[in-house]
Amino acid sequence: MVWRTNWGNRTLEGAEADFYLIATQIAIERLEALQELCEEFDWGTGNRLFDTASFEKKVSIIHFRLSALLRSDVPPPQLTHVLEAAAYFPFASLKLAIEDEILLSQEGFFEGRKKPYEFYYRQILWQAFLNLVKAELKSVPEKDFEAEEDIDIPEFNEFSQDLEQWETIIESLLERVFWDRDWMISTKFPQFLDGIEAEFTAATGIDEDYMTNRLPAGIQVDVNLALSQIKNWP
Repeated sequence: MVWRTNWGNRTLEGAEADFYLIATQIAIERLEALQELCEEFDWGTGNRLFDTASFEKKVSIIHFRLSALLRSDVPPPQLTHVLEAAAYFPFASLKLAIEDEILLSQEGFFEGRKKPYEFYYRQILWQAFLNLVKAELKSVPEKDFEAEEDIDIPEFNEFSQDLEQWETIIESLLERVFWDRDWMISTKFPQFLDGIEAEFTAATGIDEDYMTNRLPAGIQVDVNLALSQIKNWP
């Protein structure tokens, strides 16, 4: 029970945990590829501390929060905007992967032997949508919707090239992991890192322990070991 979500304080399990692990592994693959090319990966979460952290620090933080989200024996960490940004990072990375996949598909990149990989990332997200979001919508009795005549549940297509559709699916899965988007505040309002007024804490629940101006100092993990454990998660 580690993360405050719209579904309570909990550890991810089942299909939800499977999807989140795959999304994290995709994010790590992208980080490694950019590291090999000596390119920076200083965007993605809307949190400037995490986005501009070194490769080694990103991997350590990602490994730490993955353990917290997927292992029930890990004590709940003190949540900060940096840790929540790290938890959001797999969603941001998957969105980019799908965006690239759609663009390459439109340019004819997947012709010939590459054809089987044309919908690789979309199929991962589509399956998560079917297993989690769609299955739960089907379980809701129709009478629960009678009072809301304007409710429109769009029919998604796993082969769609409409990026907006895929962003909608990502948002629906994102809502399962996060209570809100507090981690973005440090980028939109960096002045909060210099000190938080009591009135702001009372109104938002965000205090100086959450809005730290430093990367987590207590996370000491061998990067190669962390990478291996993420890729070969038990």
